[in-house]
Amino acid sequence: MPRACSINYFDGSARFTPNYEVSRIMMVAEPGSRHGYLVSMASACAILVGATVATPAVAQEPADAVTLDELSVTQTGIGRPPPSGTIGQPSPLYAGGQVAAQGRVGLLGNRSIFETPFTQNNYAAELARDQGARTVADVLANDPAVRTAQPPFGSQDIVFVRGVVLNSRDFAFDGLYGISDARKPIIEGIERFEVQHGPAAFLYGFPPNGSVAGVVNLIPKRAGDVPVTRVTTTYMSRANGGTQVDVGRRFGEGNALGVRLNAFYSDGQTPIDQQAIRNGGATLGLDYRGEAFRFSLDAGYHNLAYRSPTGAFSILPGIAVPRAPDLTINQQPRWAFTDSESGFAVARAEYDVAPDWTLFAAGGGSRTSEFFPIPPSRSPMPAGT
Repeated sequence: MPRACSINYFDGSARFTPNYEVSRIMMVAEPGSRHGYLVSMASACAILVGATVATPAVAQEPADAVTLDELSVTQTGIGRPPPSGTIGQPSPLYAGGQVAAQGRVGLLGNRSIFETPFTQNNYAAELARDQGARTVADVLANDPAVRTAQPPFGSQDIVFVRGVVLNSRDFAFDGLYGISDARKPIIEGIERFEVQHGPAAFLYGFPPNGSVAGVVNLIPKRAGDVPVTRVTTTYMSRANGGTQVDVGRRFGEGNALGVRLNAFYSDGQTPIDQQAIRNGGATLGLDYRGEAFRFSLDAGYHNLAYRSPTGAFSILPGIAVPRAPDLTINQQPRWAFTDSESGFAVARAEYDVAPDWTLFAAGGGSRTSEFFPIPPSRSPMPAGT
């Protein structure tokens, strides 16, 4: 049987010999045509040849020939903004599709992690989906410099970045503070989870709670040139189930207008004794991308309710640390609960005035109402209990 076939092309000046094996070849030529086709019947592949075969010759370069400089053309990617911009398709991912080489660096726009003097990791929505992450803290657990400060089923995301506490109230949304849910930010509508280590007030401004641990910036999803329709079901022991819907479309000339909708709902009991979580909401992302002008509008609603939410316990000075209890034990009473409701809206506009120079303006707001009758988490328990 034939192993391979390749193109054998004769242009009158050079000959390229193919490396192929065929069992039967026939020649087909059109009347009056200078081109024919060799067809390998055994391997079902065609080889194009020129009918005129001449003695190989070397072209002579004219004495007055001018050598042109090398021209390099680079495609930055369909729908991607320039490095100084932020609105558009996210930067490409490394092999594996879980982390990106570029990320938001505040007012400097999107920059490669190899070209900035900051330590930053950029995690993709694919990573959160592959790992079944439920919260921002679940995604940040992939960063070796980040450690969670709350139990997995606590009512708020609090982490340590390089040993310094960072509250979820200081998380940024699309570069702006005070927008995302102050307790558990929505991750269903997030495309990138960017973590910058260390103070960054010069790049992002000062966070509401004054944290100097770093910046957690949540980049919203945008509609891609390829339509997206994804429905995901979730289940968590002991009996917490839910559904997520993700739809993205682009319209208009050159796919200039994009719409991305994410909706989700889950309810039921968690693995912790007498605890239940209800989580529901939706996000909507609109964007327009022109030749030099770009605009985006994001809005979202979130309702999060806990029955008997767990929290971080600390021991008062002078009290011996007791033996760790069973992880399913809930120290909170059955009557304790938290119920929060929040909404937000953000608008951003950009205009490229010159290469690597972009004018931008962004603004937004959020509103949160919550009720949480829970006992204090500091316990002066005596030793041995």
